[in-house]
Amino acid sequence: MTTLIEYCIRNWLKIGIVLLIILPAGSFVVGSVVLLGYIYWPNQYEGIDFSKFSPNQSHMVIMAHGVNDSPGSWIEPLQKIYKANSFDGQLVGLDWSAYADNAMRCAIDGKRIGKRIGSKVLQSEEVQSLHFVAHSCGSFVIYAACQMIKEHRPNIQVQTTYLDPVSIYGPFWNYGLSHFGTCADYSEAYIDTEDTIPGSNQLLVNTRTYDITEIRKRNRLDIAPHKWPTIYYHQLVTANRAPELIDEEDLAIRKPTGVLEVVTEY
Repeated sequence: MTTLIEYCIRNWLKIGIVLLIILPAGSFVVGSVVLLGYIYWPNQYEGIDFSKFSPNQSHMVIMAHGVNDSPGSWIEPLQKIYKANSFDGQLVGLDWSAYADNAMRCAIDGKRIGKRIGSKVLQSEEVQSLHFVAHSCGSFVIYAACQMIKEHRPNIQVQTTYLDPVSIYGPFWNYGLSHFGTCADYSEAYIDTEDTIPGSNQLLVNTRTYDITEIRKRNRLDIAPHKWPTIYYHQLVTANRAPELIDEEDLAIRKPTGVLEVVTEY
């Protein structure tokens, strides 16, 4: 009877070829499973106060920052601008910085947090309209919140504003490009085409997308492309030129989605 050692000696070349094929493939599979397990690992999000997302007024604006960011960078300044313009409604900024510190997980965590926010909003009988504003990976927060709200109370009017949104959701590279804007009554996006982050530099087919790259370049503004849309949106709100569905019932007709509009002047 041929021993295992003798068999291996006679067939060493075949065995070597098989191992060269199997071992790398096996390592890839194991590595992929570990990575996906890390990305989708559950979290309780105990560091977020979800109670403040129960509206006590008919209109509410909810803002969400992006990865490796905090409300202090653009949300709090934007809230001050709204208040200075005598905003009639409730302003809430989400601080999810404790869970937005990892680019690989932020989209997954963002959607889960967004669903929780949507659930809290639905507990209120007061709210009639919502405007969600988000930057970067915070886009997944407002998308999921919008989905949750529209699924259970489609009569609530929802507008979503995406500022240089990130598109990657786990292994799905173009998730945001094809999903953002689908659930809202009206949706818009502001992008800088020189941003290199996937999804932040091209048309979102379910939104009215504004390309504001030329304004930054023409005025030689020393602002990173990924940050520029938040600054630009501040200026729109300051000048009372930010599109507001609650004030413009024909907005969706005048500004249809699926259009990339190049803006060259303030």
